[in-house]
Amino acid sequence: IEDMTHERFVLPKELYHTYIVAGDPVTDPLVIRDELQKREEMSRDGGDFLFQIYDSLTVADSTFLKGWHSEGNINTGKRICIIGAKAINREAENALLKMLEEPQSGTHFFIVVPEPEMLAETIRSRAHILKMDTGTSRSATSARAFISASPEKRLLVIDELIKSHKDDETSGGLRYDALQLLSDIERTLYKERFIKNKTDTHLGKLLEEIGMLRGHLGLPGASVKMILEHLALVI
Repeated sequence: IEDMTHERFVLPKELYHTYIVAGDPVTDPLVIRDELQKREEMSRDGGDFLFQIYDSLTVADSTFLKGWHSEGNINTGKRICIIGAKAINREAENALLKMLEEPQSGTHFFIVVPEPEMLAETIRSRAHILKMDTGTSRSATSARAFISASPEKRLLVIDELIKSHKDDETSGGLRYDALQLLSDIERTLYKERFIKNKTDTHLGKLLEEIGMLRGHLGLPGASVKMILEHLALVI
């Protein structure tokens, strides 16, 4: 996997068939589109360009993408597909994988997600990884406050987060916010504690558990509320 971090976003001169882009799945696909248009890699309209933003990418969405992929070029140039997804469930990933295993010549995918680690290794191993400089979505101060709060206060924070999405635990937006919370906490614990004391086995296991919880968020039917409540109690 190629890991390229840029001040904002710079495309490689020669495009690979698939990129997983760590960034804001709503706004950063537009940045990618504008950069591709600036380089004249794609036209502003036509069937050779597909732009999709998903709250939660489903199997049906993957089937639609596979259909577009199999159609072949309308023109003789490149075919570009830009996808932004706050969440992608495992069944949808499996459907995408079959498409990425046999990419059409001249077709290039840009899949923008909050964290590449939310995707299965089988997906990531077939893509190059790019990172957008979008800034932190949640300040380190907020992550520190959550970590240092009592379990009761952490549970209240989680309760407010769930309520902000009208108790819809199938919402991609809720999974996106939960993923951001997990990532901010993980980043803060790693940078501010683990690096200074790598022999702390308890902290090491906690970081492993947070990584495991991130994986659970991608499972269909998984309860975001239960995952976050578990996090609140184990920190």
